[in-house]
Amino acid sequence: MLEQLVAAEYTKLGHDHPQRLAAFTQLASLQEAAGDLSGAEEAYRELLGDQVRILGPDHSEVLATRIALARLQGRRGDVSGAEEAYRELLGDQVRILGPDHSEVLATRIASARLQERRGDVSGAEEAYRELLGDQVRILGPDHSEVLATRIASARLQGRRGDVSGAEEAYRELLGDQVRILGPDHPSMMVLQTNLLAPR
Repeated sequence: MLEQLVAAEYTKLGHDHPQRLAAFTQLASLQEAAGDLSGAEEAYRELLGDQVRILGPDHSEVLATRIALARLQGRRGDVSGAEEAYRELLGDQVRILGPDHSEVLATRIASARLQERRGDVSGAEEAYRELLGDQVRILGPDHSEVLATRIASARLQGRRGDVSGAEEAYRELLGDQVRILGPDHPSMMVLQTNLLAPR
């Protein structure tokens, strides 16, 4: 149905009209949500070519489509391809948006997660450590993204065998989460479980 809408928009508005690009973006997004990852990737790749040609390579919508493509590569299991896509994207984001932009931080989080998924525990731990310093500086120490990065860092400490370091990190984090979120927040149970088994 949406494919027919995109075709109708194409006929009515012309290939280069911004509304056709918006309809194509929706089509790709819905394909991904429905689990058609290869169809979504194909749609995003076609969209990206049109966006670069019409809007220019530094446009925010081009960057958003590149994020979607990198995410899809990771979801389909192409971890090294996704890592490369995020690495190239990050360089452009820093150049266009600046190093402290929220999208830059989000791409760094995605890259660290892929490193961890690939089994590069020490590389992921280093990436999270560098990210955490920037997050604290930009967002403040009590921001939810800072807490999430601290959880990931503690988990990685445990995975590489530093159980006492992970336990200490979880204890500090538990105190901060109780202070920031309250003792009855749902994440408290998850953190307490991690504290009991930091590996």
